[in-house]
Amino acid sequence: EEEEDEGSADELLDIGPGELCCANPRCMFLINRQPGFGSFCCNKCKWSHDSPEDEEEPPHGQYCERREAPVGVPRAIYEKKKSKKKKRGTKRPVDESGDERPP
Repeated sequence: EEEEDEGSADELLDIGPGELCCANPRCMFLINRQPGFGSFCCNKCKWSHDSPEDEEEPPHGQYCERREAPVGVPRAIYEKKKSKKKKRGTKRPVDESGDERPP
C-alpha cells in the first residue's frame, strides 16, 4: 500500500518560509502577509506594543489575519523609528557682554 502524501508541515500550518511571529511579545500570531503591517500582525497589536499597558493579550484589528504561530517560530524584531527633530533656527554666537554677534 502507498502512503498518502500529506504535504509539508509549512503547507499544513499555512506559513511560508521565513515567516515570523508578531513583534509584540504578548502576541502569538504570525506577522501579516501584507507588507504595510511591518513586523506585526495588525496595527492594533503594534499600537499596544508601543503603549506601556500590561494587557495579557493585545487587542487585534479587523485586518489581523489571526494566524497562530507554531511553537518555535522566531519573533520578528521591531525597531521604533526615531523621529527627526526639526531645528528651530540657529543660535547666534554671543559675546562677553551678552549681545549677539553678527553672523
